[in-house]
Amino acid sequence: MSIWEMRTFIETMKTLGYPKLISYASFRQPNFELVSEAAHWLLKRSDPTFSYPYEISTENDRVALINTICNHAWSKIHIRLNSRKLYAANDECVHELCKFAKILGDASRETPTTALSDSVIGSDIAPQDAKDARQLAQDITQEGARLSDNLDAEHDLKRSRIAALQVPMEPELAERVLAQKNIEAREEVENLKLRLKELETDKESLT
Repeated sequence: MSIWEMRTFIETMKTLGYPKLISYASFRQPNFELVSEAAHWLLKRSDPTFSYPYEISTENDRVALINTICNHAWSKIHIRLNSRKLYAANDECVHELCKFAKILGDASRETPTTALSDSVIGSDIAPQDAKDARQLAQDITQEGARLSDNLDAEHDLKRSRIAALQVPMEPELAERVLAQKNIEAREEVENLKLRLKELETDKESLT
């Protein structure tokens, strides 16, 4: 854990409206109650359909809760969390919580429509527009999660690339492989551009 991560996590949780106090001293000792509450709260905030009960009275309850949070975060929101670090509930878990909170914080700043109250939605915005706004916010959150996962994987991918480059390869084979990878990379870039363009179009239509 770095001081920057801790400060970012604390400030982001305040911005998101987390009701309990988190300080720099919160993780000097293992603090499973705070970690599990924060992770459970973040997941509920990002996915209101999440309804798993918060229960940590036994070891089995704690293990089940953390595993459920991690599995749901990945399957529904595409945020990969390290269950071992969360269960340890020490300073190493701050990176996991910070990653989760920062994605939600960024999405909240980029899509102020998610902060609309029910009264505003009911009076000034048509129900379908409100539904579209919520879906757009979820899409942006998921795209941010995918980007975060890709950045996390870059370290391992870099080592794999270096190892691959050290393996002798026939020039013609190397040329074919590079050409294919170049095509795949361009297709991926075009798909991302198209997806971002669609999100921007949806966002403009709701403003």
